[in-house]
Parts: sequence; structure tokens; C-alpha cells
Amino acid sequence: MLEPISTWSPSPSELAQFAGSYTSDEVGGVFRFEAADGKLVLRHRTIEPDPWRPTLRGSFTASGIQVRFERDASGKVTGFRLDVGRVRGLVFRRAAA
Repeated sequence: MLEPISTWSPSPSELAQFAGSYTSDEVGGVFRFEAADGKLVLRHRTIEPDPWRPTLRGSFTASGIQVRFERDASGKVTGFRLDVGRVRGLVFRRAAA
């Protein structure tokens, strides 16, 4: 039996935890997330800067792309995994500030 799942509505301070630059060893370029006006936006040359919709805690979706942010033992965001089309679990790590 399936049980309903409540969508996640992050606060501005929660969104700020995801802001930063992320890189992947598998793809070139940098993905930079910004938190502003209660929304999370990805700044990348090939992706429209539309706000990402929160889904489950720590996960967002936009334009058929889904990201699941990961944290270390202390709770700090360390990166995310990206799913798009047939590509699943593409790893991005937070770049040094």
C-alpha cells in the first residue's frame, strides 16, 4: 500500500544551505546554485534560470532534471546527485569557497 508523501517547503535559511558552486569529474563546467527571494535557482550556461521546485527533503526538480543534495555527518551540504533522462546519480561535489 502506498502512503502519501508531503512536499517539502524549505525556509530561506534552509535554501541558503544549498547555495554554492558544484563540479563533477564526469562533466565539464560548474553548476552554481543561488538562493534568493525564497527560491533556489541554478546558474549554468545551458540551463534556463528557472526556480527549482522542492520535492522531498533535500531534493529539487526543474525542467525534467532532479537533484538530491547530500550532507556530511555534521549536516553540511557536500554535493548532490543529478538525474536527467537515462542519466542517474551523476555526482557533483561542492567546490571550495
